[in-house]
Amino acid sequence: MLINNAHSCCDVDFWTKHLGNTEANERAELKEIRGLKADNLAEALNEMQALARDHPRTKNFMYHADFNPRRDEHLTPEQRERAFEMFEKERGIPPDAARIVMEHVKEGRQHWHVMWYRLDDNGRPFSDNLDAKVAHRAAAKISWELGLEKVISPLTREPGTPRPKRAPKAWEMYRGDKSGLDTREVTADITGLLQLCENDGKAFSQALETRGYILAQGDRIIAGEPALMVIDLAGNSHQLSRRIEGMKAAQVNELMQHIDRASLPTITEAKRQYDDRTIAALEADRATVRDEIERAEALANAAIEKEKIEQRFLAKEDREKETLAGGKEHETEQQPPRPRFGDVLLSRATEAAMRDPRQQHGDHLTSPAAFRDALEKNRLGLACVTPEEAAKSRREAEFAKAIERYTPEYQAGEIVIVREQPKAGSSGRVHKLDQTKAEDYLRCLGIDKNQLQGIEATKRTLDDRAQMRQRAIDAAEQRKARGPQRGGLVQQQTWALQRLREAEQQRQREQEHRQREYAEKQKRDSSDLDPERYRMDPEYRRQVQNTQSWKSPEDKQRDRENDLRALIEQQDRGR
Repeated sequence: MLINNAHSCCDVDFWTKHLGNTEANERAELKEIRGLKADNLAEALNEMQALARDHPRTKNFMYHADFNPRRDEHLTPEQRERAFEMFEKERGIPPDAARIVMEHVKEGRQHWHVMWYRLDDNGRPFSDNLDAKVAHRAAAKISWELGLEKVISPLTREPGTPRPKRAPKAWEMYRGDKSGLDTREVTADITGLLQLCENDGKAFSQALETRGYILAQGDRIIAGEPALMVIDLAGNSHQLSRRIEGMKAAQVNELMQHIDRASLPTITEAKRQYDDRTIAALEADRATVRDEIERAEALANAAIEKEKIEQRFLAKEDREKETLAGGKEHETEQQPPRPRFGDVLLSRATEAAMRDPRQQHGDHLTSPAAFRDALEKNRLGLACVTPEEAAKSRREAEFAKAIERYTPEYQAGEIVIVREQPKAGSSGRVHKLDQTKAEDYLRCLGIDKNQLQGIEATKRTLDDRAQMRQRAIDAAEQRKARGPQRGGLVQQQTWALQRLREAEQQRQREQEHRQREYAEKQKRDSSDLDPERYRMDPEYRRQVQNTQSWKSPEDKQRDRENDLRALIEQQDRGR
C-alpha cells in the first residue's frame, strides 16, 4: 500500500475535473459522500467550498490523499474502510469529518482518492504538517495490518540500503499531463543519451543539442555552481541533475565542467529560443505540406483530365460493332492501380512518424504517439462515415451523375481521411482509403473504428485545431514584435527604463496600500478590549478575532503556513 499526494488544497475546479476524469482512467466511480447533503462529486466539493466561506482565514479547507495498493492486491470494502480509518487516526482527522471517496481504475490498477473537509464547527482546521512522514507511517501500518506488501520509501528504508527512485512531484506530473511529455520520459531519454555517450560530457552536450534540448543557466546555486537547466521538447524547464538517474548534482557539475555557464542563455532566453524554433518548424511544415498537397492535386487533376480525353476517342457505335462482330478488345498491359490520394497522405504521415525521435531504433512498427503527432502535423484526421453521411453522399453522387459530373459516394462504416481546409481551387477535404490499410492504421493507433468521429465532426475538430495553431503563431509573433531586441540599442534602453518606472510606480502603490491598511488597523484596534470577557465568553472572543487584527501566536503561525502552502499550490498550477 502506498499513500500518494497527501496534502491540503483548495482548488475545487481542478479536483472536480481530476477526480471525475474518465479519459485518463478506465473507470471513475463515486463510492461515498459522508457528512454532506450533495449526491454527486461536483456538488459535494462546492458544498465544502461554501462551508469554508464562513471561515476565510483558512485557505486550504480540503485535504486529499491517494490510496494505491499494488496491481495484484484487491481490497474488500471492509479493508478499504479500515485503511481510511487508520489514516484518519494517524493524520489526526476527526472521525466524523465530511469526506468524499472516488474509486479510479487506471491500466487495470484500482486506487482511491479521498477528500476530507478540514474545518470543524469553530473553523479550526486539523493539522497538515509533515504530510510525507505521516503518509509513509500510515501506509506501513496499513500494509502490516491488512497483510499487504510493504512499499520501501525514503523514510522507512533500512539504514545503509539504497534510496528508492525519486518519484516526480505533483506539479511535474500536472505539467507533463498538460504538455503531453511526461517527466519520466524526459529522464529516461536524457539518461539514455548519457549512457550512449559513455559518460563523455562534451559528447553528451552535443547529443542533447542534436536531440532538440536546450541547455540554460539556472538562477540557483547547486553544489557550488550555477544550476544547469534543460528545456525539453515541449518547452518545459528541468534541472539537469534531476533528469539523470544515478548521478548527483556534484557529479553532473564535474561531468559538464567544460561548459562556460556564463555563456549559456537564461531560462527566459532559452524558452524564447524554443518559441522561435517552434514557429520556424510550424512554418516549414506548413509550407512543405502545402507544396506536396498542391503537387499531388495537380498530378491527380492531370490524370483525371487525361482519362476523360482518352475515353472520348472510343465512340459508342464502335464499341457496339466490335461486340456484335465478336471482336475482342486489344489486350493491354495490366498497369498497377494508381494509389488513392488519401493513401498517399497517410503514407507521408507514416514516414514522418518513423523519423520521430521517440521511435525506437530498428522498430518496424510506428509508435502510436508518434503516428498521432504526425497526423496532427500533416493536418489530417481519420473519420468513420455515419449512415446519415452515407445517405447524403449517395444523393449527391446521383445528382452529380445526372449533370455529368463526379462526386464520391461513401458507404456507412467506411474509414476516410479528412484534412484541414485546403486552398481555394483545390480538391475536397475528404478522401477515400484502402480499407485494409485503414484498419492497419487504426491498430497502430490502438483504437477501434467505433471510436472515430463522423466526417462533419472531424472537420470541426480540424478547424478548431487550425484556429488554435494560428492563434499560437500570432501570439508568438506579437511577443516577438513587442520585444526590445528588434529595435536596436536605443529601444532596448528605452524599454528597460520603462520597466523601471513601472516597477517604481507599483512599489509606490503597494506602499500607499500598506499605509491605508495600517491606518484602518489602528482605527479598529482603538476600541477597548475586555480581557475578562475575552477569556470567559467564546462568542465575544470569536467576534474580536473576526473584527480586530489581534491573533494568538498559534493563529499567526497557522496563517503563515496556509499562505505559504496556497502560494506553492498556485505556482504549481501556473507551471
